[in-house]
Amino acid sequence: MRRIGSLILVSTLAGTLGACAAVVRPKAAQPLPREVVAYVDSVFVLMRERAIADRPVDWAALRAETLRRAGDAQTTADVHRALQWALQYVNPHSTLLLPDRWAELEKQWRETPSYPTGQMLDGHIAYIALPSFSSQVDYMVEEYAVRGQELIRSLRDRGACGWILDLRRNSGGHMYAMVVAIGPLLGEGNAGFFRAGMGLIQAWGYAHGVAWLGPDTLARLPRGHPPVAPLHAPVAVLTGKLTASSAEGIVAGFRGVPYTLTFGGTTAGFSTGNTGYRLSDGATVLLTELVLGDRLGREYGKPIRPDRPVGATLWNLFADPTDPFTTAAAADWLRHMPGCRKKR
Repeated sequence: MRRIGSLILVSTLAGTLGACAAVVRPKAAQPLPREVVAYVDSVFVLMRERAIADRPVDWAALRAETLRRAGDAQTTADVHRALQWALQYVNPHSTLLLPDRWAELEKQWRETPSYPTGQMLDGHIAYIALPSFSSQVDYMVEEYAVRGQELIRSLRDRGACGWILDLRRNSGGHMYAMVVAIGPLLGEGNAGFFRAGMGLIQAWGYAHGVAWLGPDTLARLPRGHPPVAPLHAPVAVLTGKLTASSAEGIVAGFRGVPYTLTFGGTTAGFSTGNTGYRLSDGATVLLTELVLGDRLGREYGKPIRPDRPVGATLWNLFADPTDPFTTAAAADWLRHMPGCRKKR
């Protein structure tokens, strides 16, 4: 198998999860071919060595149940459904992408993405909606980052004293492009960390137009685009049940930042990181093997509750900048922050 790089993606395939059934012998008249069993075992080696399990796992029982579900499988393709079940039994953020689905994702990465948008609200409050962004194409990553920072520059120059960062419809993707896009609001330095199942911890953060994980630069502003200086301004981060994966990383990154609160609903609960592994038949395992932590040392891996739960479910799904609940509550809090009170 081949490791294809670290990703943070939201699982897009639905798995049937539940308790591991009692182990029974496969009913197939013929035993599974050796290459099929070896294929299954290659995925189990990955899971046992690297996966962050969402529950206690009896690996022998899980393997036996997976082989039972494989039934009369004669090819590796015949066990994809069983492996998908096993992966999501261990952690619902893990998934198996078939070759055609991976090709579809690569095609989508080259399509024009949604970029950050924003506006001024009453009382010198700036509102920014940060959309999902999954492209791995370098010039698109740079464009997303540039548009985010230029939007912040524009709203700052219009007199913004407080900022609303709306993540309610952000389901994840390329976390580091997002980090650079909102870097002036997040501030410079280490913003959090990821812990791998084997105990390795790597910090991530932002400074001078660059986002990093450990020693690696994962996104940056291109040459000719000077970064906006850190604003050190109050920020209200809006969340909901569609806020997932990399977007939850952004939420955690703001934890511990002075004059910052989260408003809205509880996040999706995929505050973890996936790494992709290409299998022998072209399928790809996206394995959950990292747990997200914040700058204060707290680990997540579960849904993140807002500091101030507010707003009806539908409002937090639609994420309208004029909604009278979550956005209004965040704006009211910001208007009472230092720097905004004198502008009221």
